[in-house]
Amino acid sequence: MKCANCGAEIKLGCVYCSVCGKEAQIVPDYNVEEDILKELLEEDQERLQQYYCGLSRQLKIEGGLTGQMVLNWDMTILAIFLSGLYGLENEKIESFTCQNHPFRKCISNSNEAIEYAAKMSILLSYFDFPNSWSECRTGFSKKTYAKKMLKRHKQIEAEYPRQALAIKKYLMKLSVAERGNEKNIDVVSGLTGELLSEIYNWKDDEWKDELRTFGFYLGKYMYMMKVYDHLDKDKNQHLYNPLLCEQYLRSNRDFHTFVGLQLATLTDECCRSFERLSFQKNEELIHNVLYSGVKKNYQSLIQKKERKIMER
Repeated sequence: MKCANCGAEIKLGCVYCSVCGKEAQIVPDYNVEEDILKELLEEDQERLQQYYCGLSRQLKIEGGLTGQMVLNWDMTILAIFLSGLYGLENEKIESFTCQNHPFRKCISNSNEAIEYAAKMSILLSYFDFPNSWSECRTGFSKKTYAKKMLKRHKQIEAEYPRQALAIKKYLMKLSVAERGNEKNIDVVSGLTGELLSEIYNWKDDEWKDELRTFGFYLGKYMYMMKVYDHLDKDKNQHLYNPLLCEQYLRSNRDFHTFVGLQLATLTDECCRSFERLSFQKNEELIHNVLYSGVKKNYQSLIQKKERKIMER
C-alpha cells in the first residue's frame, strides 16, 4: 500500500505514514483505474467503482482505518460476482469519501456480498498484522488498535470457520513452498487457487462446485499475474519468485510466450465457468470485466514486458 500524500510504502496496520507523518489515506498497489477500468466502457467503470467504494466503506465499518488498508481489487471482483449470482439489491450510499478518492464524494453500494467480501479481506490480512505493528509510527496506542482487530477477526473466524481454515492452510502451504524454493509455477499458483475456491464458495449451496471452479482458476491467474509483474524486482532483490526458474530455462521470447499461454488458459477457464452460472444481475458487467478487463490486462502487461526487452 502507498501513502496518498507522498507515495511512500505503508506497512499493513500502520495508521500514519512513516515518511511524511500524515494520517494514512491509502492508494492500493494494484491500480484499479489504470489496470482494469481503462479497458471498460464508461458505464461499466462507474458501476465497478461503486462496488469498489462500497467495499472501502464496509472495511471502514468493520475495522476503521486499519480495515480500509486492506482494500483490494480481488475482493471487489468477489463482491460483484456474488451480488450478481444471488441477485442482491444494492443500497446506494451517497456522499461517501472513499480512501482511494479522499478529495471527492463517491456513491457506493452496500449489500450482503460486499459485507462478506470485507470480512474475507480482514481474515486474509489479519495474519500479517503482528509483524507490521513494530515498524509503525502511530499517534495512539498500537495495542488498542491491534486488540480491536483481534476481536473482529475472531468474530469473523467464528462466523466463517471453513473459510478461515482454508486461509490458515494456504498460508502454511505457501510458506513451505517459499522456504523450499518450489519452482513449479503450477503448484504454487494452485495454492492461491485452492484458497479462492473456498472463499468464492460463500454459502456452500447448489452453486458450490462451479463457484469453486471459478475461484480456483481466478486465484491461479491472480497469483501468476502478480509474480510476472514483480519478476524484475524480485530478481534484483533476490526474492522468491517461481517464474524465475522458467525465465532461466527459456529465451526471452519463449518465456513471455509461455506466460501468455498460461494466462490465456486460466482466463479461458474462468470465462467458461462464468458462462455455466446463472446470474440474476451484473451478468453484463462481469462479462465485460472478464473479457474486456482481465483478458486485455494480461495482454497489455505482456506487451509492456516485451517492449522493455526490445528497448534494451
